[in-house]
Amino acid sequence: MDFFKKTGYLWVFILAIIPVLYLLIFPGDSVSFSNFSNSMRSIGKILGLCGMVLFSITLLLNTRLKFTEKLFFGLDKTYKAHHNIGIISFLLLLFHPLFLASQFITSSIVVAAKFLLQISNLAITLGNFALFSMELFLILTFISKFKYQTWKFNHKLLGFSYILASLHVLLISSDVSRSIFLKSYMVLFIIIGIGSFSYRTLFWKKFVKRYEYTVKSIKQIGNLTEITLETKDKPLNYIPGQFAFLSIESDITTNEPHPFTICSSPNKKDIIFSIKDLGDYTANLKNVKVGSKVKLEGPFGKFSFVNHHSNNYIFISGGIGITPFISMIRSIDDSPGSFDGDNIDLYYSVKTEKECVFLKELKEISNKISKTKKLNIYPFISEKSGLLNLEYIKNNSKYLSNSKIFICGPPNMMNSIKKQLISFGINKKNIITEEFGL
Repeated sequence: MDFFKKTGYLWVFILAIIPVLYLLIFPGDSVSFSNFSNSMRSIGKILGLCGMVLFSITLLLNTRLKFTEKLFFGLDKTYKAHHNIGIISFLLLLFHPLFLASQFITSSIVVAAKFLLQISNLAITLGNFALFSMELFLILTFISKFKYQTWKFNHKLLGFSYILASLHVLLISSDVSRSIFLKSYMVLFIIIGIGSFSYRTLFWKKFVKRYEYTVKSIKQIGNLTEITLETKDKPLNYIPGQFAFLSIESDITTNEPHPFTICSSPNKKDIIFSIKDLGDYTANLKNVKVGSKVKLEGPFGKFSFVNHHSNNYIFISGGIGITPFISMIRSIDDSPGSFDGDNIDLYYSVKTEKECVFLKELKEISNKISKTKKLNIYPFISEKSGLLNLEYIKNNSKYLSNSKIFICGPPNMMNSIKKQLISFGINKKNIITEEFGL
């Protein structure tokens, strides 16, 4: 599985390096490292080509298309790649004009500066505006308090930057304009980039497939809001542990999509979300009216025993991170034959006893399936016992070294447990985590 996690980055590298290999194999007069000026010019060209290909891929990875999720083994990892590749793309494009200008620095700094500020040259001006708008995008991303509307505006700005950069590539006199291969290659990626931006940011409501549901019931379970959805149409087909983007048509909340883990068993037609109050949007969900229309996009995620086969499993949850495990355990309860494992140790870590809202149900399922499967429940109250740690897990899980270990919870908690497991000698491939953020 580690190979598949790296496959996405491998393909990205190959696609980015192809135009570079073309220039190196068929250099002509365009690529030369014979002196300082030629080297600076050649490096600048390479940075521009690679940066533009990666910029296109960055937009593609934001589409949530299934094949991109498969390449990176999970949408959370796809979005991480989107973020990482986007930063690399920006840096390459930032240094692209600086290296090109450096070819003149041996003559005069003024000449180098004039090269960057050729106002009369439309193609160069478009490139400068593209870089400026990308810088503005990054500034807004880092200094603004995250809200969906801010994210949406920032990605529209990023798309605007991409269009300007594309025009720069197509209009400027360069290797791209002189080579049929390079022109075709870059036009292909420009089409991919603009198509991806249009699909996900501009016209997503028209083109993205979503499933129509209505709110069947809403109730409070401890500190969680449980929303049950029903449909008369084709239901969402998912595996336990996956999540979906939820859009509710209501005056109480915005109808923008938000990601939540599905808490129900796939064997049930109704879909259940158990959502913790973590902000304005989630705080208002308890006031949504029964009968409100809901649209679901998904499912997403690889965080499921379905994708990781073993005889023994250890589930480690922190807070609201219990929800994917509830979905998995409910699915085992509904269809024990669909689960090929024998033993599950569930560590249910919460701050207070009141937050253990699923404990009674979990114990009932454990007793019910005990003749064929073993489900051990270990509630852990952090205000009494401190933070969950490896020592506690070692004392209870005799199959620790021979288990698939799933961790879901706050990032700090997941990172801490993962580091402790690796230090103990657990193979990384047996530790499965899933983080999600836009």
